[in-house]
Amino acid sequence: MQPRVILTDIEGTTSSISFVKNVLFPYARQALPGFVAEHGQRPDVRRWLDTVASEIGGACQDSVVAETLQGWID
Repeated sequence: MQPRVILTDIEGTTSSISFVKNVLFPYARQALPGFVAEHGQRPDVRRWLDTVASEIGGACQDSVVAETLQGWID
């Protein structure tokens, strides 16, 4: 699968921090559960979901991992 988007900017490198906080973070927060549900079984995504799960105490549902990631965005 070819990437559709490559994010090359974060926290004001070439655009304002307010854009990152007011546009990119809310978009990522909203899109995260759907992305996890749709792509969670891909090996490259599964690896990171499992890593987050281990950070928060072990095996858990993907929805819990998505909620955790959303909390980290906040």
